[in-house]
Amino acid sequence: IIQKLDPIILNLAENDLTEESFFSNFMNTRKIYLNSNKIKKLNNQLFFRAINLVLIDLSSNKIITIEENAFIHLLQLKELDLSQNFLRELNEILFKNLGELIYLNLSRNLLEHLNKNLFKNLSSLQTLDLSNNNLDHLNDDLLINLNFLKELYLYSNPMKKLNPEIFSGLNQIEKIFIASYMLEPSLE
Repeated sequence: IIQKLDPIILNLAENDLTEESFFSNFMNTRKIYLNSNKIKKLNNQLFFRAINLVLIDLSSNKIITIEENAFIHLLQLKELDLSQNFLRELNEILFKNLGELIYLNLSRNLLEHLNKNLFKNLSSLQTLDLSNNNLDHLNDDLLINLNFLKELYLYSNPMKKLNPEIFSGLNQIEKIFIASYMLEPSLE
């Protein structure tokens, strides 16, 4: 039944969904809520035809893997929530076509390392949440193109040092949350 519909807003939260491949048929859907399900993998065909999406909530699933082109057709996407999953790594081109994205939540995953080019094309991003992961360092160039970033959440990661240079290009920044760090003073 769902595959024959094409709603503007599709809320399939809390349905114990494990299969994700049928979402590609929703060409007119603008917002899709898939949070609190049991999805483990996002494949390249997942949102293939859902080109009008502006919001995707995939929080509180069991996502381990996201194929590198899973979001490639989502040129209008503004909000993406991947929080509370089991992600350990993200392909450096995963977000390459998401230039309109303003909100990205990657909190409460198992991320240990972020490639320096991961956020390179997110020029409109205003909120980035990396809190509650296993990040022990951040590459100095990680945030370099995030000129409109206003809020950055980094707390509850096992970082010992954080180079102040990482914030040098953030001209619009209003809030940086780094509490819960055991940062050692840097003498550099």
